[in-house]
Amino acid sequence: METSNTEFIKQVVQRGDGISFVVREAVAAELQEGKLATVHIRGQKLFLDVSIAYLRDQHLSPPAHAFLEMLLKIAEDEKPYQGLRTIMARMLEKWK
Repeated sequence: METSNTEFIKQVVQRGDGISFVVREAVAAELQEGKLATVHIRGQKLFLDVSIAYLRDQHLSPPAHAFLEMLLKIAEDEKPYQGLRTIMARMLEKWK
């Protein structure tokens, strides 16, 4: 299943009906309360896919332009070898 609703994701995981990759800050309270737990994945470099959108003809402020240039530089230097979908598929195959 794929959704961007973090609250729904947390509910599904708390019921025991799934696992998920989420930003730690989004589940900080649940981790502290013991409602959710983390699992460390060793030997894998994970990448978070991010999309940036702006109007093509819109003038960007100097800070926005600098931020965009920084992201483009990072994207050039860091080519992900595999995304979360690949890692999840491998993990699920091991659990079968």
